[in-house]
Amino acid sequence: MTSDDRRAFPHSQYNGSEEGFEEYETDKDAWLIDKGYETHVNSVDPRSIPRVSADESEEEYERRCKKFDDNDKKIWVKAIRGYTGAARRTALLAPKYKAAALFAQIKAAHGDKSDKQVTRLVREFTGRAKDHSKTIDAFNQEWTDSVRIMRANVQDTGCSSCSDTCSRMHSDKSHEASC
Repeated sequence: MTSDDRRAFPHSQYNGSEEGFEEYETDKDAWLIDKGYETHVNSVDPRSIPRVSADESEEEYERRCKKFDDNDKKIWVKAIRGYTGAARRTALLAPKYKAAALFAQIKAAHGDKSDKQVTRLVREFTGRAKDHSKTIDAFNQEWTDSVRIMRANVQDTGCSSCSDTCSRMHSDKSHEASC
């Protein structure tokens, strides 16, 4: 991704859809790295750590806290524009000007699957059958995507113990590679 790619987050808004979450998450992570914001988003707010009077003066501590708040606000302002629809409503529930909280709120509401959603995913996964209108490559790609989604939501497909569904698919080399 280039720094001026207009087809990626935050230029291309995420609407909160289940299908688009993985693409959004990847684009967001790439954007954070590309802009140099990753370190800030993964760091701890200095106000959450008590100041040690011997190590830094009160002015240095306040300066460090202000710098953290300024960076947080800068990232939040750029990121909030990348949401629309349900994702925008969710983003507005996060504390204002707190970038890490914003990303965590979106992930909790739109990225982490509920038990009901995971059950539906598993049911669809095990009930899949290739129809004649779909190419084997398209079918295998959907299968691999489903495995990735279930693993991301701590719902292993049983490939380590080769469940009945999975063992039937091991004749397909692309499925075996994804296991």
